[in-house]
Amino acid sequence: WLLANKISELVPEDERRRSKISSLESCHDKDLNDDERSLFMCFSKATFASVYKVLFCSLNDTIKNVLSLQAIERGKLQHDECFAFWKVAASSFCLLTLLIRVKELRNASVLLTAAREGRSFLQSFVVKSSFMYLLSDESRFARYGAEASAILKTVQIGNRSLQNISAHAKSTKCTSLLKLLPQLRATSEQFIRTVHQLMI
Repeated sequence: WLLANKISELVPEDERRRSKISSLESCHDKDLNDDERSLFMCFSKATFASVYKVLFCSLNDTIKNVLSLQAIERGKLQHDECFAFWKVAASSFCLLTLLIRVKELRNASVLLTAAREGRSFLQSFVVKSSFMYLLSDESRFARYGAEASAILKTVQIGNRSLQNISAHAKSTKCTSLLKLLPQLRATSEQFIRTVHQLMI
């Protein structure tokens, strides 16, 4: 909820509309009154890089711990539940990567986080992935295939956003970012190949 309804407000409206990113559920926290619900003083340009890193790292930690292939193979996670979680994860990833297009928020720290954590997300999505497991069997593909297409498109929007880091790194000659580009590019290409093989 926090990511979709508060952080996403930082993404320009036309960008959100173009990327078909819609808000998730509204907040129903009984501990928040009407005044408190609208106040998030910790979100500012000064704190954004730290908030961004925490959110992106938390997303990847959740995928590794909750949406692991082992969790679904051992029956700890039901197929429908796993698919629903991946829908939220894909939207969260897309929103986080769209934020690097907001010039006022973009700095070296944010881009470094996006490059590292974005690559980690893409790798978790295609390598020993519970999402790919759901589509690897003919009967499961028949059940989830149509909706999975929308998830794949959402992740691809995020993947394209990550490619913008390359232009920024080259124009600013940021050494730390330039070092991360080869691995990011390789993982991006791996994602595209895996999706292509899955859909043919």
